[in-house]
Amino acid sequence: MKKNKILIVDDIEVNRMILAELFKDDYDVIEAENGLVAFDIISKDYEDIALLIVDIVMPVMNGFELLDILSKNVLYSNIVKIVISGADDEENKRKAIKYGASDLIVKPFEPYEIRNRIKNLMTNLETEKLREENNKLREYFKIRSKFENFIDKIPAGVALCEIGKDIKDGLRVIYANDYLYNEFGFFKDNNDTYVKQNNTSIVKGDLDNIIKCSIFDKESSETVVDKFRIINQDGTYSWTMVSGKKIEQTDNSAIYFAVFMDITKNIVYENELIHRLEYDELTDIYNKELFYKKTQEMLINNLNINYVVVCLDVEKFKLINDLYGLEEGDKILKTIAKCIKLNMNSEKSVFGRLYADHFALCFEKFDGYLDKLVYLTKNCFANYPIDLNVIVKLGFYEVENHTITVNKMCDRANLAIDSIKGNYKKIYAFYQENLRNELIEEQEIVNEMYKALKNEQFNVYYQPKCNLITGEVIGAEALVRWNHPKKGILTPNKFIKIFEKSGFITNMDEFVWESVCRQLRKWLDSGYKIVPISVNISRIDIYNKNLCNTVASVLRKYSIPADLLHIEITETAYTENPKQLIEIIRKLKKIGIIIEMDDFGDGYSSLNMLSEVPVDILKLDLKFLNPTNKKDSNKNIIKSIIYMANELNLEVIAEGIEHSDQIKYLLNLGCNIGQGYFFSKPVEPYEFEKLL
Repeated sequence: MKKNKILIVDDIEVNRMILAELFKDDYDVIEAENGLVAFDIISKDYEDIALLIVDIVMPVMNGFELLDILSKNVLYSNIVKIVISGADDEENKRKAIKYGASDLIVKPFEPYEIRNRIKNLMTNLETEKLREENNKLREYFKIRSKFENFIDKIPAGVALCEIGKDIKDGLRVIYANDYLYNEFGFFKDNNDTYVKQNNTSIVKGDLDNIIKCSIFDKESSETVVDKFRIINQDGTYSWTMVSGKKIEQTDNSAIYFAVFMDITKNIVYENELIHRLEYDELTDIYNKELFYKKTQEMLINNLNINYVVVCLDVEKFKLINDLYGLEEGDKILKTIAKCIKLNMNSEKSVFGRLYADHFALCFEKFDGYLDKLVYLTKNCFANYPIDLNVIVKLGFYEVENHTITVNKMCDRANLAIDSIKGNYKKIYAFYQENLRNELIEEQEIVNEMYKALKNEQFNVYYQPKCNLITGEVIGAEALVRWNHPKKGILTPNKFIKIFEKSGFITNMDEFVWESVCRQLRKWLDSGYKIVPISVNISRIDIYNKNLCNTVASVLRKYSIPADLLHIEITETAYTENPKQLIEIIRKLKKIGIIIEMDDFGDGYSSLNMLSEVPVDILKLDLKFLNPTNKKDSNKNIIKSIIYMANELNLEVIAEGIEHSDQIKYLLNLGCNIGQGYFFSKPVEPYEFEKLL
């Protein structure tokens, strides 16, 4: 007895071998390594293939793409389709059902369990098919004997139609009930004659397709099912489904019994469902899957055109959600999507929302595209109803190889964004190959940082603050070093930004605070002359509601007077969230903490900031006094800042002193405290004890 065939489609050979072994007794097994190979097999052998088992994730053509093609051709409708997926989620189930799959099986699976499951499914389908055929046969005899009286009683459009052997012979309606005549705008007059009363009509192209589908075939007794559009009097479209069964045939024509049903509501619902599956629900632009698909199609179909892939990311979007609520965050995402839709040429570009606050665009490269995108993102929130400082970062990848997956292109554009995160001076970056190496190094740090903290690889060093006149040590700044077992001593510039990006900076800051307080306690107990030690708090710490309680708790734990612990903040923390920063500083000052503003002069310095933020000390960045920088204007900036600080009764500490000339200049301006390599590099605690 001839066996039915089963086609197993999976790019992993061992998976195909396992499934082939399970079904070899019941089926002739055919294997394919991807959807494209499988489609070639099906198109040649579809009549004998009873069952298709297809994996979703495959190269060249994935499982859903194969099912999509098969679902559009009635020739393949009798093949039972089973989908295999590595993820048990509703989205995959919806897609599987949409493309005509009978079941979805999640990996990993028990081999014999899947065999029994599919065997039961096939048995049930065969039973259902037999029952359906018997029902149709019974209906056929009823219609044959009583169709004239029966047709007029059916609450749907019903007709007997003759279809010629050739398409040029067309379709002829032999008999139709009142319901069908009314549907097409015909109504009986007083003479019992049908008269056309409105301008509804079938779209001719749709009718031709139905005739093509129903061309007379002596060997065929299949039910013909199709749909067509009706143009209504107001110009709108309605959809009608026709289901026809051949009941008579001659050498030149066939008589079909046809039922017509209005399926407009079904079509509208189906289109809405497809829209939900393909478009992002919040922003109404392409979702990730459709963006990838449409972009890949555009690139492959236009190999001679230069394209650019751009990813967009809202800086610190999570904080915006935390501070202003998810509803406000959603409004921001909708604003970005609207801005993109209004400004991008839809014929030459594809755009979509990948996830969260991440968007992506792909467009044909044109002169000035960088300036346009930068202008677009900067002005996107110009008319936003709330005064929010929303910063959108851009990552650019200029497409060189059209065959690279869009997913990888977006990864590269996002790498460019990652390289400028936290840098308020830059809002865009281009992908460079070295970014990949940097990403690998960054990931190594992320993988090791928690273990390094647990294994005490981090050490606190102390850099003295000195009186510029006497050279006496009057304080110090605590700076962390990573004693890496393979890479040696790593300075903060190698890892701090990565810690900030990952959120680990909070763990590191708390480690430093505790280490400093423990060291101060040791020095106090040993009778050393004690000087205040300053520690840093990152911009991330500013958003921690328990920050003040944490600092106070550490001081109490080691019985350290609050004035011995100075806390350094940066200007950028103020520019990002001034209200939150001011509130935190006031709480810290209430418990006696001295506040220093670090790197003053390196950011957006302003008199207004100093008048609002209750700091005690300014730490002045001396890059303006670099020997290679001869501009008098830079010296005037230093002079103005020191004068301004004196007027506000703020102490000034000059950091970055490397030359004696800088000391003389600072003393002449009234700055008496400094820090830098001229006095000492950061040293370990036992070396700092000698300085004390």
